[in-house]
Amino acid sequence: FLLARHHHQVASMVDRTNIDASSSGGATFVKDHYYNIFDQSRDKLFQFYQDSSTMVWNGTPYAGLQGIVPFLTSLPSTVHTIDSIDCQMLNGPGSTPMSNLLIQVSGRVTFNNTPARTFTQTFMLAQLNGSYFISYECQRLTS
Repeated sequence: FLLARHHHQVASMVDRTNIDASSSGGATFVKDHYYNIFDQSRDKLFQFYQDSSTMVWNGTPYAGLQGIVPFLTSLPSTVHTIDSIDCQMLNGPGSTPMSNLLIQVSGRVTFNNTPARTFTQTFMLAQLNGSYFISYECQRLTS
């Protein structure tokens, strides 16, 4: 019993460390990278996607670099304000800790200086060769 309890305590500490790291990594991705590039250097968004990436934007699906990036770069200029970020590790059978991150974002966005609209956006980041890419993304304008 004591060994099982000790194992549980150690596993809980490792899980807490991974949860904290995933939350920090998700917030950094959103605040310092994705929306900064989206608003200021949209032509560089390709670096976040792979050919296997998929996206649903207000109910319309896009797939791969050739589908996602041209659509995003065709949108009018934007300014995003982030209100909340939640991040969680997703680990399936046989996966390593933090191999996938699920990030939920809510905030406001203006298009070409029009009144701000609220949005929610979900990212699933997957690891490839030690780096993360957007495997799946879903965005919905809610106002």
